[in-house]
Amino acid sequence: MSARSYKKLILVYTVSIVWFVAINFSINMQDARDINDNILIILIALIPLVYTLIPEFKNAILIINRNKNRLTSDVFTDRKNDLEKVLEMLSSQDHIIEIRGREETCGKTWLAMRLCDYINNPKDKSLRLPGVKMPYKRAFYLDLQNYDAEKLNNFFNTNIILPKDVLIFDNVTNVIELISKQKRYHFQMIYVMKELKETGFSSHYVSEFDIENMQTLHIKLRSTYPKLEQLTKEDFDKLFELTRGNIGRIAGVLSDQNSIKWLKDIARGSKTEYDIELDKIQIDLFVGHYETAKEKLDNFSQKYREAMSGFIDISYKYLLMLSDCMHLLNNYSEALNILSPLETANYQAYNKNHEIELHKAHYYKHLWSCNEALDILYSLKEVSYSALVDSLGILAAKYFIDDLHVNFSDKKSIDVYKDFYICAENSDLKYTEAELHKLMRHTPVYEFYTCNNPDMVDLILHIQEIIDIYCAENNRLLANAYFIQGEIYRMYKEYDNAVISYKKCLNTTHDNNIIIQVNLMVYYIKFIKKADVNFNIITNEAIVQMCQKNAYADKVYHRINNIEINDPNAGEIINCIDTRIMPIL
Repeated sequence: MSARSYKKLILVYTVSIVWFVAINFSINMQDARDINDNILIILIALIPLVYTLIPEFKNAILIINRNKNRLTSDVFTDRKNDLEKVLEMLSSQDHIIEIRGREETCGKTWLAMRLCDYINNPKDKSLRLPGVKMPYKRAFYLDLQNYDAEKLNNFFNTNIILPKDVLIFDNVTNVIELISKQKRYHFQMIYVMKELKETGFSSHYVSEFDIENMQTLHIKLRSTYPKLEQLTKEDFDKLFELTRGNIGRIAGVLSDQNSIKWLKDIARGSKTEYDIELDKIQIDLFVGHYETAKEKLDNFSQKYREAMSGFIDISYKYLLMLSDCMHLLNNYSEALNILSPLETANYQAYNKNHEIELHKAHYYKHLWSCNEALDILYSLKEVSYSALVDSLGILAAKYFIDDLHVNFSDKKSIDVYKDFYICAENSDLKYTEAELHKLMRHTPVYEFYTCNNPDMVDLILHIQEIIDIYCAENNRLLANAYFIQGEIYRMYKEYDNAVISYKKCLNTTHDNNIIIQVNLMVYYIKFIKKADVNFNIITNEAIVQMCQKNAYADKVYHRINNIEINDPNAGEIINCIDTRIMPIL
């Protein structure tokens, strides 16, 4: 039974007991002389009822609180042998143990967190290891990416650390410093190095993920994200081949609907050696290992230089992937330069669904060459649904900063936005589910600008619909939807709710473009609108640094600065920001 079901059960039982007491009082209280006897009768009647419910209440509390202090979910699969081995080592003569792996994302961090959960939750049946004695009562997981020297010292000063405590350190750069702490406080120590290097202490290598567990893992993921498609044995076998059994890459693909569709397409078609190598690199891009992907693409070009000169299709796939990789590394100009050879006649036969033009427009957008991007998308609006919906975000962003000009129209950017939305809504062009969802994300924005006195509740319901879809798919675009939700709340001066949505946005992504946009809007709310909201804004130095790599954010930042210095146009700028929705660009 789920936590939600148990909460309902507790409520029903509580209401039933109250109702029972009330009925008895109403019947028996007619004779005030027997009040003490009646109370006694009711209490005697309640005792067996309450007694029978105690196990249910205990179980309910356990289920409800199971995940309260958990670092890991039950989604992850396998690795019980690893857990047993590390605990066995820890309980013997080894009190300093390194968790190692032969490559990144092989499950070291998850194993470290899981160990912490096993130690801290001895009564949780889902975390029991049969046959393993647990001599430890407490464990602490410390990700040293979030701890400087002062914060680490403060941890030891504010916690009474005992010899039976297990301290688990992740992303360690200086193990010697931790050893000095261990000698002083005598705790049991487990650690994971940030980079692979020899430290000289006892170690446990994370075991390889068993292909037999892939289906179980996917079933668990689908219970969390119900819109993920089912996969066949053929799909699992192909994924295991492409990832070489790396659990991080496997989980990254299995938890995202877009990458699942990509995997199913690959598993159904015949692939060359070159295709398979590029598909492996594509997985790195899917799971956010952009630097790794770039290194592998460089190796690919050296290894298959001769093949790429002879096979245009391989060269096309390579260059398109390389440009996307540079875009994901925020090197937009270089991404555009890489695309240039693909615009020649030799490659046009491979340019399916206008992907070269769409990529080019996307990179121009990030460089804030929005007119160039819109010109490209406008040229495709009769043949590409993607071109229509991709135009919407650019037009909304132009309008937000009061850039009203559009090259191909005499209308203002907001009016062209409305025209493109209507065109997309009524289009006969073929579209994917993802493209339709992108249009749905713009529905509340469109209604905000077109409806007379739009109701905030209706707008929130519209954006919540796409949030629910993205949640069920575990779609990275969930961050974009949460940001729109925050912006709607901001339009109606619901600043606390806006900040809650912005925080949800940041909890779903590590994208620097989104981070800077969120911080700029909260900065505006706190320092221009003087609203007391709970949000720790990044430093001014960080804002300036991030704006240097984001032309759109830089323009927004300068507009906010103009308000702060009381520029003659300050009032006009405030009116723009207060009445216009900022999209994620």
